[in-house]
Amino acid sequence: MSNTYNDGYNTVPLHGSFINRYNYLANELKINNSKITSKKNEHQKTFLNQIDQLINWNPIKLALQKYFKNDKFYHENRSYNTLLLFKICLLQVWYRLNENEIENQINDRMSFKLFCNLDTAKTTPNHKTLTKFHQNLKSLKLQNTLTKEINRQLENQKFIIKLGTIRDPYISLKPEYVK
Repeated sequence: MSNTYNDGYNTVPLHGSFINRYNYLANELKINNSKITSKKNEHQKTFLNQIDQLINWNPIKLALQKYFKNDKFYHENRSYNTLLLFKICLLQVWYRLNENEIENQINDRMSFKLFCNLDTAKTTPNHKTLTKFHQNLKSLKLQNTLTKEINRQLENQKFIIKLGTIRDPYISLKPEYVK
């Protein structure tokens, strides 16, 4: 039996501990100030990279600053950047996720963290915070205003967003065993 694994690009030693595998992956992905570039896919454009480049976030920031002191949203003795929370709201809409699901996806997906400019070392806002922020946006009638601004900018550049989904597999009882 071989003590290495070849994935077609690299040969990885299989001996050693989890730390060895982690160190290998850390070298494979250059991590610097939460900006990650893969050696193999440096020029690959993702949906979220494209959106981040197409949108001028300054009008969104200015609108949020009018309603939230110091551009912060305070909940459960913590403060969060309002643009971060708004970007999470956008992810919820675009991927059709509720607050619990988006919290899990942000913790799981590096692309979501990067889009939101969420430092990998910082904790993701929990679902209670996201729900409270979302309620605040609705009560201030700010959600529609900000969404219209995003759509206006995209339309001016001749783009639209088509919604997507993320589906995780799950275990369920066979139909004949459900009462």
